[in-house]
Amino acid sequence: MKLLIVTQTLDSKHSVLGFFVRWVLEFAKQCEQVTVFCLDKGEDIFPENVSVIHIPRTWGGIKTWPLTLTYQALVQRKRYSHVFVHMNPEYILSAGIVWKVFRKKVSLWYAHGAVSMRLKVATAFVSNIFSSTPEGFRYKTLKLAIVGQGVDVSLYENVDTNRPFSNPTRMVSIGRISSSKRMEMLLETILEFKNIHKRNVMCTIIGGPATEQDTIYEKKLKEFIYTKEISDQVVWKGPLPLKEAIHILKTQDIFLHFGNTGSLDKAVLDAMMCGVIVCSSNEAVRSHIVNTYKDENVFISSSKDAAQKVVQLIDETDEKVIQLRNSGRVYVEENFSLKKLVKRIIQKM
Repeated sequence: MKLLIVTQTLDSKHSVLGFFVRWVLEFAKQCEQVTVFCLDKGEDIFPENVSVIHIPRTWGGIKTWPLTLTYQALVQRKRYSHVFVHMNPEYILSAGIVWKVFRKKVSLWYAHGAVSMRLKVATAFVSNIFSSTPEGFRYKTLKLAIVGQGVDVSLYENVDTNRPFSNPTRMVSIGRISSSKRMEMLLETILEFKNIHKRNVMCTIIGGPATEQDTIYEKKLKEFIYTKEISDQVVWKGPLPLKEAIHILKTQDIFLHFGNTGSLDKAVLDAMMCGVIVCSSNEAVRSHIVNTYKDENVFISSSKDAAQKVVQLIDETDEKVIQLRNSGRVYVEENFSLKKLVKRIIQKM
């Protein structure tokens, strides 16, 4: 297969989208040729069968990427037979007419609870739609295939899953700083631990804002930490490349996940691969963690509920904690390896 991949960012050092470099490398292993269009490009090195074409966002202060993308889709059309668009339906709205005219098979990966008019229109131009969970694509179409998430398991070597909880208990949150992540509930949970349960916990926050609105939200979170006097319980790391984030995850105990994106957040799987026990309020995550840990208490509904259930978890025996850590890692290895995901996608294209 000769494949064109269209994505926003191709940079392994990016704190949120850095993982996608691994996806491209895996596609390159399973395809004859891979061409990548990206709006942001890092310094990563790819094998000979991968060509990366940077699509600048602007020229002279004017937004030009839609026109440039369409032009490159036309010029490079003989280099690919199939198209894989990652997350952004806007790319299909820009170049879809070219792919339609030249009969290219277009597939869209989309894993988010939001359904926009752009997504609905883009659906008409594609042959296949892939998502990690049913909750990740909520627009009814027969083109949809649920294929799970993809984690490069080779990144998670030397993880000690046979360790009891630390003292103080180490909690972590990783991902974009956005209101959709409902991180105010995370901080309220830490406050519950301090004022109500009198438990000694530390919470590390990994991630940064992506938009001006996110930056405003981040400022409010930091003000909450200061005014509620929980600075001693919170370590704010900011955005980190995946490898650095994994290094920290390997030392953590519990991942508190209040994200409300409506999809299976990859950060959840990263944590499980590092032996971190996940407690989440996301319905798209619920079945995965409840079935893995065989425990309904890992599904949380509020900061008060989270604090109560995590206290119970902290009080578990070391044997139980080790069992939970290992169960999470095994579950991800068996169900969400990147190699298996890419194979499923290619077979359905």
